[in-house]
Amino acid sequence: MDATGTPVGLTVDTRPTTPGQGVTLALTGYIDLSNVQVLNEAISKALAHASDVTVDLAGVTFLDSTGLREFATGYQQAERAGVGFRVANPTGSVLDVLRISGMLDYLTEGVRPT
Repeated sequence: MDATGTPVGLTVDTRPTTPGQGVTLALTGYIDLSNVQVLNEAISKALAHASDVTVDLAGVTFLDSTGLREFATGYQQAERAGVGFRVANPTGSVLDVLRISGMLDYLTEGVRPT
């Protein structure tokens, strides 16, 4: 953890994609048990305030099962709320994890906003 109590290893940059409508969560670093709460909070906050959420994985270097669970949970929450949700730009081992888990199409196609 850093001086503010935030787990080191994952940063989330929230960027509006459509004024008042959509948001992109640009993740950088790795996602594992030590910092998955940061991801959980960012997704929950975005789902509460946006009509469409994209989680950009271009800067993520590692993803474990706790991250997969958070993406699946975010997907389900978005579906219930009528909010769009998807992950985008997975590369390297993160892409491999999504493929092997069978979640690549599920998460990259995402939920369409209503």
